[in-house]
Amino acid sequence: MESQYVFVQFYDTEKNLFKRMAKMGVDAELLKKIVSFWLWLESHGVKEILKKIGFQDDKIVALVSLEAETALTALENRNLPVLHSSSKICLHVTSNVVSNGSLNHLEEILEDKNKAWNGISQLLNGVFRNIFDSEQRGRRTAKLGEIVQKLFQPNENSDDLDNVSNDSELNPLGSSRLNPLAKVWRPKSDEDRSLYITFSHGFPLSPRQIHFYFTWLYGDCLERVYVHHQRNMTAPPCFGRIVFKKGWWWLPESILMGQEQVRFHNVFGRSLWCKKFQPKNNRLGNA
Repeated sequence: MESQYVFVQFYDTEKNLFKRMAKMGVDAELLKKIVSFWLWLESHGVKEILKKIGFQDDKIVALVSLEAETALTALENRNLPVLHSSSKICLHVTSNVVSNGSLNHLEEILEDKNKAWNGISQLLNGVFRNIFDSEQRGRRTAKLGEIVQKLFQPNENSDDLDNVSNDSELNPLGSSRLNPLAKVWRPKSDEDRSLYITFSHGFPLSPRQIHFYFTWLYGDCLERVYVHHQRNMTAPPCFGRIVFKKGWWWLPESILMGQEQVRFHNVFGRSLWCKKFQPKNNRLGNA
């Protein structure tokens, strides 16, 4: 079987990745699904995905894993009427890790959701059915969203990081959880937790639609959604702003991943663009 062939090709880098994820607190059943998802992508041309992810630090591994979980949820619930049948699965962080930020190849691979889910299910129900459980014995597990939030929290509460792996090869500070060069941490302002959003001209989205989409994609992450209406109300709105909750302050940066603008395709059949939010007095000409 193809899945057996793939399994025997695991090297130390991949095995260490699985152990790290288990040590971070990822549930064994979810870990099997995520690895099956990655291996299915690899079998469809995404080269060395496990190795490339394994070279990343725990924060990136957690973000890529969270994207994989979101994609798996979309694939598993692909026939629900609430999800637009042509909605594309976005893997922004994953694309930066494995393909230098190019989303096209990943989106094309996942376009046929039935084919993708059937292939992933075959891997999951094959050799992956009985592995990884030993890594979880005696360990506390947590939801991936909670793991990501914990990793991105300031390091002052080091006791809260017991489940985070501490690989000395990946951590230049050795076994210390505290960065002696770190600046005093201050809570992120609304502006820092915001993204500026724009719509296709004449095809706006309502605040409720935007809130639903991001909640479905990332979890209960949004604090507020603004959609700008012109005073005369004759023209449809073409831009707005989303503010993430304080616990999700890291998400705007992870969505953009260094890019000036990111496009979400087929949000209720329309396109939504996100870019870094800048206060109005510094945003002249950018609206």
